[in-house]
Amino acid sequence: MPVIAVAPTDRVPSGTPSCEADTESILAAIAQFPTVDVVLLSADDEARRAARSARLSLGQGRIGLAHHDEPVTEFFVMAAAAQLLPGNALGLVDAVLDDVRRSTTTIAQLSSVSSLERPTPSVAQHVAGLVPGARFVVDWRAGTVRQGDAPDLPPGVAVVTAGSDKAVPGEVALPPGTPGLMELASDDGGRWGSSRWRETTVLHVTLEEIVSTALQSAGSARQPRCPSCQRVGAGRLCVFCQVGLSSQSPIDISNGAVA
Repeated sequence: MPVIAVAPTDRVPSGTPSCEADTESILAAIAQFPTVDVVLLSADDEARRAARSARLSLGQGRIGLAHHDEPVTEFFVMAAAAQLLPGNALGLVDAVLDDVRRSTTTIAQLSSVSSLERPTPSVAQHVAGLVPGARFVVDWRAGTVRQGDAPDLPPGVAVVTAGSDKAVPGEVALPPGTPGLMELASDDGGRWGSSRWRETTVLHVTLEEIVSTALQSAGSARQPRCPSCQRVGAGRLCVFCQVGLSSQSPIDISNGAVA
């Protein structure tokens, strides 16, 4: 912490620093943390552009950028995971959020795919969507679209859902006994382009376990560091300097590990 989610407050866990996707709001949010590293986490192009603009206007190397274009329920889980990172390991945020994605199942149930852009439906599916009562299932991670009812979701440690005010025919049954059910406020479902939609993300591993694994790996391996700022990082670019990472000797981040 802090990772600031550039998203509405009802799209992130309670207590998560967040702000609207405009430069002025982002600058005000950053000002609440004047002396520490800050990462701006975005999930859509508007938020990404605003985050870049705010970072550029400040010209401070302590401001990092992380962009993960994910559905609202999965972004909610990612924002929660990002808050568990200690301040001296914020450069690992992309690695942690990639692990979150691999540890979740996210599906969307739609009444139409006529405006769905990602993943791309077939022409036959477009035509099938014209029939009243049609329903489709999108598997976000697999990148697939199929017609019919949703399968039973695998069990997990938490479930986050969101959807239109109008119910989707054949809504998915949540895994029995799954704790931590969270229902997000409805939005326009712009990602799915359907008037009737239901989105569900199941988390299969605790966030504490995901973050602890990332910290332990960084502390025991030759973790990449930024050649400019020397922060520990993961992936291709430093989230703070936006330059390529280079392999260095291990860095001690054990004092910030999650218990």
